[in-house]
Amino acid sequence: MLSLLKLTDEYLLADLQKVCEDSIIDFMDGFAALHILTESKILIPENSESIIKDTAKSVLLDEYEIVEK
Repeated sequence: MLSLLKLTDEYLLADLQKVCEDSIIDFMDGFAALHILTESKILIPENSESIIKDTAKSVLLDEYEIVEK
């Protein structure tokens, strides 16, 4: 889904970009949040980055005990 999100930014598909953001947020678990926050190769469009990373931080804090194991 992150790859599709990058393409929506590249091709200026704002409506699809919002759908991708919502989907990423809805299905994010602790492991995905950890991946988003630590993987330097992930390219998130600038206008989507704050909402996705803020959500990832929140999810990671909520699921820290699960991810820690």
